[in-house]
Amino acid sequence: MSYRYNANFCVLLETHISGNNAENIIKKLGFDSWCISEAVGFAGGIWCLWNKAFWSIEPASIQDQLIHMKIRDSANNIWWFTTIYGSPHLANRTRLWSRLEELALNIREPWCIGGDFNFILSLDDTGGSSNLSQDHDRFHSCINNCAINDLGFTGPPFTWQRGNTRRRLDRFLCNLEFTNVFPNVGVKHLPKLKSDHLPILLDFNLSSSSREERPFKLLAPWLLHTDYNNIVNNSWNKNGDLLINISSFVEKAKVWNKEVFDHILKKKNRIMLRMEGINRSNSFGHNLFLDKL
Repeated sequence: MSYRYNANFCVLLETHISGNNAENIIKKLGFDSWCISEAVGFAGGIWCLWNKAFWSIEPASIQDQLIHMKIRDSANNIWWFTTIYGSPHLANRTRLWSRLEELALNIREPWCIGGDFNFILSLDDTGGSSNLSQDHDRFHSCINNCAINDLGFTGPPFTWQRGNTRRRLDRFLCNLEFTNVFPNVGVKHLPKLKSDHLPILLDFNLSSSSREERPFKLLAPWLLHTDYNNIVNNSWNKNGDLLINISSFVEKAKVWNKEVFDHILKKKNRIMLRMEGINRSNSFGHNLFLDKL
């Protein structure tokens, strides 16, 4: 996957491997620099891997749920990156929120936070089929105190699945300075591999010409459809984060547009083809083709 997307900075979470075994595997993956938050027994583990030809990285803090790094990239931008593996246990995860708030007090540069938070931010992260975590309000408070926002995503809506249970547990958040320095940055949920988590790509040129998805546009016919207000109401949480609400609406609107209006357009095209056939059958030896007006 890293070769396909030309990734020269990779984060692996919940590795379950430490010590010499970890170092031997990392060398085989083709990276020449790394830092590790060791797995405790068979639990946890964070690997940050990079090639020093592209990145100058100074690990500032390595803990059981995060690695905090100062980065200088090939364009000489200086920014902070904190990769997360949130504990599935509430008490431990509460310590993570406090630690992020402590880090935020000393950061004035661009800052990005990403990883597996083991946490659902809204019911949309579950398809509306589950209750929110007990520390839901605490995490929202952490986001506000750190002055960060969710970067949203393109691709499948859920990043983790086991059986019929699906969740969006993985995400990237950043401060305003980060999006000012990297205005084309975006997040892609990639196709699933062997893990029960999807790989996630932080793409610094998502809005460039290489972007696969078309820009989202609000179509005027939507406003006349009787079901449009339901789409808005079902995707908008009045007490939720603005960017998350927008992302939720965009994803639901795309699906709804394909299911409803794509069907209408196909039906229209079939009718137009029938009309052309009728016109041809009624003509008497002359076909006029208008190429350009």
